[in-house]
Amino acid sequence: MWPDVKSMIDHANLNEVSKELEAQIKKVTDSGLKPTHLDGHMLFYYNNDEIFAKVLELSFKYKIPLRIFKSKKYLLPFYPNSVNQLRRLGYIFMDTEKGFYRYKGELQDSAFIEKQYHQYLMALKPGINEIFTHLAYDSPELAIAIGEKDARRRWVDFAIWTDIRTKELAKKCGIIFIGYRPIQELQEIKWKK
Repeated sequence: MWPDVKSMIDHANLNEVSKELEAQIKKVTDSGLKPTHLDGHMLFYYNNDEIFAKVLELSFKYKIPLRIFKSKKYLLPFYPNSVNQLRRLGYIFMDTEKGFYRYKGELQDSAFIEKQYHQYLMALKPGINEIFTHLAYDSPELAIAIGEKDARRRWVDFAIWTDIRTKELAKKCGIIFIGYRPIQELQEIKWKK
């Protein structure tokens, strides 16, 4: 196993990566589960256009949406490097995506972090907006596994997103929280046409 994503991509054999990706999807689907989306964890398929093209094929073959970053230009074979072109082909992507994990130079203070989340919610425009976080219960095991600072940050996120104030703010702003299942259902409808 390579120690980081860049090393893995630098040494990757596209055929082997393709086989592994499809084997993972089949393992899940063969068990009776229906995955809601494909996710390039640690950005692995965003950084290699050949791997990304294979992930697009798998997304279509298994009718599973995939997460992408809209701001990235994808140099895909046979496709202009445009998210809008992929949308015309039936792929469903978020209108916006935002991740909150680390604030450079700021204390990991829960009041500061809550304020950032709430300001973001109040500024959202209509559409499908994705906010990705790292949620976890506060536990000694987690602190040992990822370090005390990261464990606390994940617990703070969990506390904020399960707090009644966040839920009330979302309701006041007209925000409806969903997972990927409705996105998957919409994409399946588009691909049946």
